[in-house]
Amino acid sequence: MFREKMPEKAPQAYAEGPTSCTVYAIASSQAVENMDTQPVLSYNIGMAIHYSESADKHHVPHEEIEYAIFHPINKQQIDGRRGEVTFVFVGRRHELSRGFLEVMVALKPSGRLVVFHAMELTDQWRWLLYAPGHTEWEE
Repeated sequence: MFREKMPEKAPQAYAEGPTSCTVYAIASSQAVENMDTQPVLSYNIGMAIHYSESADKHHVPHEEIEYAIFHPINKQQIDGRRGEVTFVFVGRRHELSRGFLEVMVALKPSGRLVVFHAMELTDQWRWLLYAPGHTEWEE
């Protein structure tokens, strides 16, 4: 899979409020649903990944959160706030990791992608490792 950070000249208009962000190139806002299957070969729009303060509560590095989002074992759309599309992603911290993360992401109506929860995988979401749609992984 090919994911690339936007060049340094990417718009910084995303740095509003108490969040931090990383700007990535993805094909469209619909790519949230297809992050694990749709390669990005050219810049179409820039989408920033924002991190709320609650996402940093468990001290998971942003690079590991991004790896889990872009290389999920599985994902599930969940109920979120009205007007938002919310997903939980279950994935590894990095390519060689034996541990898993649960990451919750909301796509705001404005097109803003916000990570609001990230921590070690809990029993509440462990079933996603085995549910239909999961990618193969070593048990």
